[in-house]
Amino acid sequence: MVERRNDDYSGTRPHRPWLLLVVFMAFSGCVSSNKVSQVATLCENTRYPRLCVDSLSGLTGGGDVHSAAAALLNQTIYQADLPFFEFDKFSSHFVSSHPKPTLRAIDYLHQNSVKQCQTVSRQCSNSAKQCTPQLFLGQREHISKISLVLNLVGFCNEMMEMSRQRLNQAMTDLKESPEKQKQDIQTWLSAVVTFQQACKDSVDTSALSSSSSSNTKELLATISHTVSFHSQLASNALSLVNRMTEDVGGGISGRGISGRQRKLLQSASDRSKADVVVAKDGTGNYKTVSEAVQSVPGGRRFVIYVKSGVYKENIHISKDGVTLIGDGKYSTIITGDSSVGGGSSLQGSATFVITGDGFVAKDIGFENAAGPEAQQAVALLVASDRSVFYRCSISGYQDTLYAFSFRQFYRECDISGTVDFIFGNAAAVFQACNLVLRRPASSQSYNVILANGRSDPGQSTGFSVQNCKITVGSDFSSVKNTYLGRAWREYSRAVVIESDIGGAISERGWIEWPGSSSSSLGKLYFGEYANVGARAGLGGRVNWPGFHSMAREEADKFTVEKFIIGNSWLPSTGVSFVSGL
Repeated sequence: MVERRNDDYSGTRPHRPWLLLVVFMAFSGCVSSNKVSQVATLCENTRYPRLCVDSLSGLTGGGDVHSAAAALLNQTIYQADLPFFEFDKFSSHFVSSHPKPTLRAIDYLHQNSVKQCQTVSRQCSNSAKQCTPQLFLGQREHISKISLVLNLVGFCNEMMEMSRQRLNQAMTDLKESPEKQKQDIQTWLSAVVTFQQACKDSVDTSALSSSSSSNTKELLATISHTVSFHSQLASNALSLVNRMTEDVGGGISGRGISGRQRKLLQSASDRSKADVVVAKDGTGNYKTVSEAVQSVPGGRRFVIYVKSGVYKENIHISKDGVTLIGDGKYSTIITGDSSVGGGSSLQGSATFVITGDGFVAKDIGFENAAGPEAQQAVALLVASDRSVFYRCSISGYQDTLYAFSFRQFYRECDISGTVDFIFGNAAAVFQACNLVLRRPASSQSYNVILANGRSDPGQSTGFSVQNCKITVGSDFSSVKNTYLGRAWREYSRAVVIESDIGGAISERGWIEWPGSSSSSLGKLYFGEYANVGARAGLGGRVNWPGFHSMAREEADKFTVEKFIIGNSWLPSTGVSFVSGL
């Protein structure tokens, strides 16, 4: 994962007119002192109260929390709909500092995929005879920089598009039934903050950040400021939504799954009822998983059965309602070997990416085989709400499982790795799973299982490990320091309950993030409850303010029923689960 930055976003404002951001429309007339007082009261407990007050300066109607949340959400949507990146503006930044062939290369890059252009660039550097088109000759360094910028902007644009989708969903729910759909709204807004943070991380840690080009630095700074501003708006809206009253019986129950789809889900384990079959030997509809994924029509539950075999593919599923079934967690394997050490971005290293909601995987394995020395290498990246992984294997080393966002459930899965091998900012419950420690890289002095990325105290996210077994793999070599987790972000949240904690875990249990301040140890939430095993004792645990030896009622908040509202959507999948303690 990327290194955490302890930025103070207070007062951050975008500063380039072409990327941003006409600040809020002024409302005519005077606001009564009573209205000002109401707004100030509503905003005082948000993370960015000054921005909140400015945003609500024209609030009309009631000064209640629902009206204020709707107004803030409208502002957030308005800002997110503004042009985020204009290619022509980007091109003009290079006119004064790059030769004309590079500018023609920019146009070529604009019209073609970055991957194709990188291939051409490599050909140009190896043999002029292979170089097509000739404009790339001698321009590899410039083109490489442009490729990095386009990759970066492409990722941030993707995060913005995902943000817009969830902001609009939140507004729809807020208008229709805010009390019943409060938990959904919290999920959408929590994800929006996560998306903005992911973009900012990519900018701040990009190799371009050390570029000597002032134009490039300005571009990166503009993007960083833009997403920080969006994140602040979403954070304030989330803060007000969290204060709304809730209809406990509400939520997502039955909303996203029709009766017919529910029957298909419940019969999904019957491989004969799959819509398509993948088989390497040609006995199915397709020979590759990628081909089957491309055939998904959308709009209904679609079941893909993948026969036994090792499929070396990189896959991204963006359609909702896909079920993937294999012949066993170690019989059907989807594998890749991209890594940060090999030149990929963190997200780009993922073997399997799922962004469509309602994804279900059963009896199948996901692997990144890059090895322990390859730095971060993601096997599975999940940004799918109400996603389920049942009897799956998820294998890698550093950063194996990127539980990126939304509500996720893992049951009877084997998840293996070294450093931060379960990380991200989803609301995820791991139940009856095996968490397996592997041999780390020679440069790594310790292993860590959980690294939650909760960056805002209002986010409904975190990791809950329940009734799992924490053990070591056959390739594990003795590591002096192995920990349950560490705080990737300031408000990191992770709990281990009713689990078997093996002797490989340090008596301290948890470890600080390098460079974190002592004050941050009171903002995180790490907890343990009713565990067994050689390292279940709490006598030697860290004494941080944010570490908790939980009582039963506190641990109950992190169960399937309470934490991911699983009772309303898991039964339709046919997957077994325990709703409480």
